[in-house]
Order: sequence, then structure tokens, then C-alpha cells
Amino acid sequence: MRRLLFLTIVVVALTGCSASQLAGTESPTSTSGGAPSAAATTAVTEASGADVQVVMTYVLPFKSDMGGGGVQIIVAIKNQGDGVAKVGGMDSETWTLYGKDGTVLKTGDLTPAPQFLAAGETGYLLGWTNFSDDAQFTQVDKAEPSITFSEADNVPPETIKAEKVVVRPDEYKIWLEATGTVTNVGTEKVTLGTLAIVLFDAKGAPLGWLQDSTSVMGLLPSQKKGFSTNFGFVPASVASKVKTFGIYTYELAL
Repeated sequence: MRRLLFLTIVVVALTGCSASQLAGTESPTSTSGGAPSAAATTAVTEASGADVQVVMTYVLPFKSDMGGGGVQIIVAIKNQGDGVAKVGGMDSETWTLYGKDGTVLKTGDLTPAPQFLAAGETGYLLGWTNFSDDAQFTQVDKAEPSITFSEADNVPPETIKAEKVVVRPDEYKIWLEATGTVTNVGTEKVTLGTLAIVLFDAKGAPLGWLQDSTSVMGLLPSQKKGFSTNFGFVPASVASKVKTFGIYTYELAL
């Protein structure tokens, strides 16, 4: 059984801060997004089996010194049912970004982190877009996610393990960068998978995310390789606000 949820959104703006190496520690995979700054309106359904609901949608604009800037979208979700939920599949989670006048600015896809949620577990959906000029960037207002989920028998065993993960400003102090290793701890070659890192402030609210899919694709059983990514393009100035981060690695189930 699949269900579709449509939500209204809260915009969260980030202010710049000095670039410094993160002193935060890794958070468990099931790290909660913490108390949102305002209540979100969600579609409420009776809990029976899996029941994924949106807790909050965050719109995080990062202005560029060269004009325009990037916008991250983070949707905090929770399985409020008593069964296991599988959150969508490839390209089935989407977002629509609106301007202050109500017009649609852009649309795009959301990546689950993680894809399967046990009863009571919190997860995230991650999106990104970019504006090349200030005119559209300053019009960014809110985002609306479209989410599907289905019931699953269980949470699949972990097949990709991330270790020695560090998040810090890159050598040019422009973006935050995540480095570490990924290992295929399963028995089959990884075809499609992802590594996502969600960054949190001291109160557990999301500040941004980083992602790498290329390092996990094609991993053979027992193979380990290093990774380095700044995709998501979180400014290095956010570093001093980050206190913890959640690591989500999985092989995509279509």
C-alpha cells in the first residue's frame, strides 16, 4: 500500500559563521531532527502498519559571493506506525520550491536517508538546487514535498559500512567536505547505493547535508575504498554551528 503526503513548509535561514574544523561527533543513524522552530501542517492518517508522516520541512538558502546561491531542502520524516516503512524508490520523492509570490521556482528529487524506517524511527529526505542570479535566489520562500511509502517485512541488513568519517572545511575554506571510508559488508556487489551525512546544530536541528553515491556504486563484497565529497555545497562558514552529524549508507531498493 502506497500513500501520498502533501505538506506546508517552514523556511529556516542560516547566518554565516567563522570557518573552523568541526568539533562535533558522529550521531547514530536514527538521529532525530530535534524540535523545529515552528509547527508544520501534515496530512494525518490512522496508524496501521507503516505510517510515514512529515515532521518538518527545512529550506536552507546558502548565498554565493558570485551571485545567486544554492538551496538545500531537508524533510524530516517519522514512521509513526507499528510496522516497517520503505520510503519510495528512485525519483519517487520530489519537492516543489515556491517564490514569495506563490509561483513555482523549481522542482526536483529527494534522496531518502535512510530508505527503510523501523516503527518510531526518524529519517530525512534531501534535495538541492541552485540559482545563478540574486533576483530568483532572494525570492525563495517555501518548499512542498511529495512523498510515497509502502510497508516492508523488515529493515534490510546493512551492506555498506562507513568508517573514519570526518566533516571539516575544505583546503580553500569554501565548502564543508566529508571524508572517510566505505566497505561492502554484504555478499553481493553494490549496484546502486548512497552515502548521506546530515549535519545538526546543538539542538538537533538540521543545518545541511553532504552526499556521495559514486564511491559506493560497484563495491564488491569485502571491498573498501576512501571517499571525499563536498556535494550539497554547504559553505565552510557553517562549520562552527555543527555539533553532530548522522551517517546514512544503504543500497537502494527500487
